Amino acid sequence: IQLSTLLSDVYLVGSETAFDAYCYDNESDIVILTVNFGDGNTDTIPCPADRASTGISHIYYSTGQYQVTAYAVDEHGAVSNEVALWILIHDPFIKGKGNISTIRGGRFLDEAEHFIDAKFEFAAKYKQSV
Repeated sequence: IQLSTLLSDVYLVGSETAFDAYCYDNESDIVILTVNFGDGNTDTIPCPADRASTGISHIYYSTGQYQVTAYAVDEHGAVSNEVALWILIHDPFIKGKGNISTIRGGRFLDEAEHFIDAKFEFAAKYKQSV
């Protein structure tokens, strides 16, 4: 068998990751392919034994580097060698949060006209250029 990604080895978290698998068995017509996506999920699908392409897709919900492995079993029970590839799942958005407080002695009036220290909290999400 042969396993490859369709576009690249880097994909966005939460988006579809596409793979292609090619199986060949000159004695069988039926080959079952088992793919382990490296994130605790597996899929078992039929794979044509005539080297035709089989499309596989998976969505990763966490960033990280994943080893994807696959092996095939033919209708007679013969098992192929396992093949593997690495992919990187990333989030192009950088997330952060924090607060800004007034300098010592800096005070503001609230709605009830009481002096209070100002404190601003924020959460930012911006796209990182790749």
